[in-house]
Amino acid sequence: MKPLKILIVTGRFPPFEYRAISQVSFDQACILAQKGLDVTVLTKSNGPHSHVDTVNNINVHYVGRPNYNVSSWEYSPLIWNWVYTDYIHSRIIPGDFDLIHVHDIDFALPMHFLAKIMRIPLLSHFHVCFRKRAEIGEAHFNIELAHYYQYAMAKAATAVLTVSESERENIGNFLDCRCKIFVVPNGIKTEGYHVCPDKKSELRRKLGFQNSFLVLWGGRIGDWMKSPDIVGKAFSKVAASTKKARFIVSVVNNSPPENHDYFLSDLSSEARSQTQFFYPKNKDDLLDLFAIADLFVMPSRYEPFGLMALEAMACGVPIIISSVCGIAERLNPGEAGLMIDLGSPDESANSLSDGIIQLANDEKLRMTFSQNARLAANEFEMNKVADKLIEIYNLVLH
Repeated sequence: MKPLKILIVTGRFPPFEYRAISQVSFDQACILAQKGLDVTVLTKSNGPHSHVDTVNNINVHYVGRPNYNVSSWEYSPLIWNWVYTDYIHSRIIPGDFDLIHVHDIDFALPMHFLAKIMRIPLLSHFHVCFRKRAEIGEAHFNIELAHYYQYAMAKAATAVLTVSESERENIGNFLDCRCKIFVVPNGIKTEGYHVCPDKKSELRRKLGFQNSFLVLWGGRIGDWMKSPDIVGKAFSKVAASTKKARFIVSVVNNSPPENHDYFLSDLSSEARSQTQFFYPKNKDDLLDLFAIADLFVMPSRYEPFGLMALEAMACGVPIIISSVCGIAERLNPGEAGLMIDLGSPDESANSLSDGIIQLANDEKLRMTFSQNARLAANEFEMNKVADKLIEIYNLVLH
């Protein structure tokens, strides 16, 4: 029996910066190839020239960048549309594949075109719902364009993949595709996240954090969905309560940069003196921050899944997350850390600061959460995610 031939379409392969979508699609493609599927990837080149290369035994088509700079990311698919369509027409035979798995809205229009002319199942994988982001008050992008791309992909798709049950509701409601949605949570290769105690001590000494209680927060810190105001208020309350707390902010793929003000404007001068910013360029840089952290916080207003929380758990770092985080659906209360309910910004900040102070003062509870976090992270092992994907592939094909 011939292996399934899958064309995976994603924005970056492998990711050259830390970005959840690129990391997830890369890990999924690699594990599917290891499991015997015939995987081909279509992705963006870092330069103007197209070429084909092999990455981890996967045939990767790199499509050259168009000679045109767009003013913002939501206009990018309009410029890339003809580039992808021309490349597929001249370099790829879609009929050679059993199905196409698409991860990025940059491919919305050419994939919609392919679905109309080819009898190939198309899977649209949504990692975020733009309408939901706008609903919570974060609309610094062209919501009509972003929503249209997702709507086009949902309509063209044989099946739609979301990363959590809450996202099934969001995507189903906003894109009117409830009947064909499957939930596939994000996963990681957990063996790559174990932290050596000696490395932890060495990194903390190098950064001058030997005797501190380190609280890590990160992601796109300028986005309203990440609750920068709540974190700023909470850090300020903690700084006023205890001198041993230090705050690490990992700035990842932040857009727009000017919205740092959401966080900084709510950070007291005392807390600011106890806060250090880091700008990890890749996953290894981020793992160093997990290695030294005593606690990871993610009090997001909207979080489809929460990959950084899962990575923290795999490193044995206790977490404090909001109940709206997609990963919270799959965790038992009090299993890997604390869970807060979102209220007003002040109420949420009080809840977050109380949780930080509680864990700062209770080493035994932190150790329990740390052990439980590693065990809970095993449920998101990439092997299990790949098995779920293969099951869905077969259902779609048959």
